[in-house]
Amino acid sequence: MFNIFFFLYLLKRIFPYLPIATKEVASGQNEVVDGELISILFTNVLQSNRDSDLLIDFILRKQPDIVLAVETDDYWVESLSKSLGKAYKASQIQSQDNLYGMALYTKLGVMEKDTLFQVQEDIPSFFSKMQTAKGRIFDFYGIHPRPPSPTEHDDAIPKDKELISTAKLIVERDNESPVIVGGDLNDVAWSKVTRVFQKISGLLDPRRGRGFYATFPAALPLLRCPIDQVFCSPHFMLKEIEVGPNFGSDHLPLFITLALRDEEVEENESLNALSEDHELADEIAELKVVE
Repeated sequence: MFNIFFFLYLLKRIFPYLPIATKEVASGQNEVVDGELISILFTNVLQSNRDSDLLIDFILRKQPDIVLAVETDDYWVESLSKSLGKAYKASQIQSQDNLYGMALYTKLGVMEKDTLFQVQEDIPSFFSKMQTAKGRIFDFYGIHPRPPSPTEHDDAIPKDKELISTAKLIVERDNESPVIVGGDLNDVAWSKVTRVFQKISGLLDPRRGRGFYATFPAALPLLRCPIDQVFCSPHFMLKEIEVGPNFGSDHLPLFITLALRDEEVEENESLNALSEDHELADEIAELKVVE
């Protein structure tokens, strides 16, 4: 009996990600009708991985407007910057050897950028205000929170606080700009905290109604979880999303193309934050991280 209830509970959680479920972000295929296209590649390179050529080949083939790489140490920053420096006119680099380095490259204009340490002084996140070729402006957040694990942290507090802090930061800015948040979140999309993050921030999950797009662990296809994630505000439609090839990391890259509209898309399914969601978010924000 317990197994039946557990199966039904799990099915309820994952059903929204099946292709038969309602899409949270509407589909858009025509740039003229659906807005200006923005393509992004999210990747966890695996700091110890030294085979950068396969990833760089994939980046050069897909030509994304934005590349966000995490777990980047000096080797990865040097390799990526050398290969992408000419095509990608702007970058934001935080090289670290503690598995939480971060590197961002973009072909778009950058009006403002900041490296944030929202929860712990050795865990960075990126904020960039970007401008497209047609002058559209949007906010981009790249995050990689610390997960609960025997080698990282005893509990999920750092991860949960990073997600909630990012959601609250988006709300505090309150500038009505379109928003994209992505990275290795070290959490699945259907977790309670991730859903509260969505409700507080007002962001949508383009995978809902389309598939899991699981990225980790790369070497075990049947056990992969969708912990590399991307969320967007209702100003966007989805043109394409795909999981990239194995390049030696324990994560597969996630590639997405979004269409930015001048106004919010009516077809998008926004989530509403309840009082209990705000209460949980406030509780998480007040938690203390034990180093």
